[in-house]
Amino acid sequence: MNAEGSIFADIANTFKRYASFRGVSSRREFFSWAAFAGLITGGLFILAWFTHNTCCAFLLYAVAALLLLPTLAVMVRRLHGTGRSGWWIIIWGFVLFGTVVYGFLSGYLLQGMSPEDTVSPFVHISFPIISMLAFGYSLLMLYWLASPGRAQR
Repeated sequence: MNAEGSIFADIANTFKRYASFRGVSSRREFFSWAAFAGLITGGLFILAWFTHNTCCAFLLYAVAALLLLPTLAVMVRRLHGTGRSGWWIIIWGFVLFGTVVYGFLSGYLLQGMSPEDTVSPFVHISFPIISMLAFGYSLLMLYWLASPGRAQR
C-alpha cells in the first residue's frame, strides 16, 4: 500500500485540516482518526487509572482537549460526505451535555453520596428515559458517520 492511501496519510490529513469544517471526509479518514484518538486517549486513561498520578490525569485532559477540535472537524466533514449538515454535531453535544447536567441537578447521578440523599420517583423514571434517548441519538450519529458517502451535487 502506498503512502497516499495509507491510514497514516488519513491521520496526517486530519491534522492538516484540524480546524476545517468545510469539505468532506471519507469513512476511512474518519475511522482512522477515531481509532488514533481512541488509542491515544484510551492509553492515557489506563495509565492515569492504574498509576493514580495527577500528572497523568492532567496529560489525559490536555491531550483530549487538543484532540477535540480535529475530532469535531472530521465528524462535521464526514457528515457533509453523507449529505447531512454538520450542525447535527452541535445538537448531539447539547443532548449529551444536557443529559449529564440533568442527572447531576436532579441528584440522580449523585445518589448515595450522603445518607440523606433522596431522589423523587419522577427522576427515577425520567432520567433513564432521557438517557436512553441520548444513547439512541448517539447510535443514530454513529450510523450516519459510518454510512456510505453521497455524490456531491
